[in-house]
Amino acid sequence: MSIETKKVDLISWIASIQNKRLIEKLEKFRDSEDSWWSNLPKSVQSEIIESEKQSNNSDLLSHNYRIKRTQ
Repeated sequence: MSIETKKVDLISWIASIQNKRLIEKLEKFRDSEDSWWSNLPKSVQSEIIESEKQSNNSDLLSHNYRIKRTQ
């Protein structure tokens, strides 16, 4: 499923929500989402971005593989 399809699916789901408390929680999440990221040091942001790129390219080693190599 593409990111665009996921976003449309989420928008549709959010539009159907009737629970006021859930909507308030989603608003708090939205409002806090940027603040936690901007509070991270730039070096940590860069590491996270690089990790995400590696993950998207399947350029990862499993934890088990790493343990076997160190033994």
